[in-house]
Amino acid sequence: MLVCDLDAADDLIERVFREAFDTISTSSPKNVELALCDILLALLEEVPNVPTPVTDILTAQFLPRAIKQRPAAHRLATEVCRGATDKLQRYVSQYFGETIVSAMNGGAGGRGGGMSSDDDDMDQDDEDDDDDDDEDGAAANKKRRARKAKSKAKGKLKESNGGSSRAGGDKDDDLPSALVEAHDLIRSLNRHVPALLLNVIPQLAEELTTSSPVYRRLATGALGAMFGEPVGRGDLAKAFPAVWKEWLRRSKDVDATVRARMCGSLRRIWREHPELGNDLTRASLSLTLSRLVVPFERRTR
Repeated sequence: MLVCDLDAADDLIERVFREAFDTISTSSPKNVELALCDILLALLEEVPNVPTPVTDILTAQFLPRAIKQRPAAHRLATEVCRGATDKLQRYVSQYFGETIVSAMNGGAGGRGGGMSSDDDDMDQDDEDDDDDDDEDGAAANKKRRARKAKSKAKGKLKESNGGSSRAGGDKDDDLPSALVEAHDLIRSLNRHVPALLLNVIPQLAEELTTSSPVYRRLATGALGAMFGEPVGRGDLAKAFPAVWKEWLRRSKDVDATVRARMCGSLRRIWREHPELGNDLTRASLSLTLSRLVVPFERRTR
């Protein structure tokens, strides 16, 4: 492709990717979606190095909220990533490496390519405003007021939760939101394009042994969810046996919240992967013993 020989090739390629994902919608003809996929795959095949913004654009389509709001863009990204897995693996690993390290060191965590919650709300309002044009004035104004009230309530809820939308036992309010979002994104990629994570899963394994219990808890929860995915969606324990063994060791973790996070994953893994039953039985026994030993140790101190 001649575009790869231009001086501003990276900027032009970024623009093509951004326009493609901004333009595609559920109303786009199937042949348009196929044509866009072919164009994007051809660009990825020709470029010697994938521009950083292109990786950002692709991964952003797998954020849970993006999948819900822009299903056509998500579908296009899935087909592109599946068609260029070998080329993208290194860049996806680099993306998460930078994001996780930055967040753990107190930085913002992201590289600017993802979708922010505020941007999502604004985009949704714009789409709804377009729909309002077809309604009478009173009905449209009523819908706008309802949306504004809903957005205001969401903002207050987010503030009261310390910026996190998680609830119950899955709360990670004590962690940078960018770090939590990165792990949610990894889980999403595992469901849709697991081969992209070839070099990312070992990074999560390193988090399992970090000195910080909150980071161990986050990695334990993320891997536990992925280990519990149905057969055909990564089969993580089989593909990464060393990571699986390290995850099982969290049953003996010194921190109770890490053990609790692991315990919450066992039932689903057992249901989806009965072949792992022996390992899970031993882990369950370790978790049960820890519940008995820890209180005893506290009483004897």
